[in-house]
Amino acid sequence: MRFLQAVAGACFSLSLAGAAMAQTASPPAGSAPDAATLKVAREAVSQMQGGRAATLNAMAAPMTAMMQQMVVKEPDRAQVLVKDVVMPILTSRYDELLDIQARSYASVLGKDDLQAIGAFYASPAGKRLAAAQPQLAQLR
Repeated sequence: MRFLQAVAGACFSLSLAGAAMAQTASPPAGSAPDAATLKVAREAVSQMQGGRAATLNAMAAPMTAMMQQMVVKEPDRAQVLVKDVVMPILTSRYDELLDIQARSYASVLGKDDLQAIGAFYASPAGKRLAAAQPQLAQLR
């Protein structure tokens, strides 16, 4: 069981790596973003992702593929590990992931831009774009 927890931890770390690298790669020119900007950034990121359920559902297939590349070569076994071990961890840490992403966005975009981004993703076209993101990611 300890091995599975280590693998799940590695998968979670990799899922946070992009946001964390973006956060440290471009430090804010001035001070840290204020609470109001962070709140708007969190709302914008949530809108961009299509919400909690959509984000978590979209993560399952890439996590399964990552699991197969790292440790478990059998697809069925990798799916079970992701479903039973990795996804519960990601689900429990979703708010932390969202906060990291929000800090990243707030460190490079102002409150007005974040509000405009959030408004776009709240629009019908923005919602369609957010829903299409998993398909678009697979087309690369």
